[in-house]
Amino acid sequence: MIKNILIEGIDGGGKSTLAKELKNRLGWDHKALGHRGGDQFDRYLSEYAQCSQTVIERGHISEVVYSQIFGRTQPFTPLQQTILNSIICEQMIIIYAAPNLELAKSRLHDRPGVHQVVNVAQLEKMIGYFDEFIAKLPSSSRIATYRGQNWDELEQLVAAIKAELSHDSIRT
Repeated sequence: MIKNILIEGIDGGGKSTLAKELKNRLGWDHKALGHRGGDQFDRYLSEYAQCSQTVIERGHISEVVYSQIFGRTQPFTPLQQTILNSIICEQMIIIYAAPNLELAKSRLHDRPGVHQVVNVAQLEKMIGYFDEFIAKLPSSSRIATYRGQNWDELEQLVAAIKAELSHDSIRT
């Protein structure tokens, strides 16, 4: 059964816009999970377990990718990562916000007054890391890709998510 929606992807990918639209149209909660100190496995395990009908913006996938980008120690053992992957694949719709590099660059450039965590040079690496992580998830996972190119695409994705949620509630 689908408990939550997880939105992952690069900076400038449209995650916040998509999260806001899904939250408003579904009447669900919204939670942004960025990096925080402490035991990352316990934190994500707890957050995933406590959330229900929540649009989660950034999860453990971002934690892994940002660790690679900034040369930090990997936050999870292979077993811990497998457990977290299993939870999201079994209980969530995963939306991968993956615009093309030029669109992401322009979005980062057009954010006056917003401190960017990554620079443009890191975006290309980040895209590769996210692509690699998403590709390794089981084929049975509910994964949608969001290119964030226009409002029509957003509307179509929201409609598809609503249909999937409706279909899922009929099955259970």
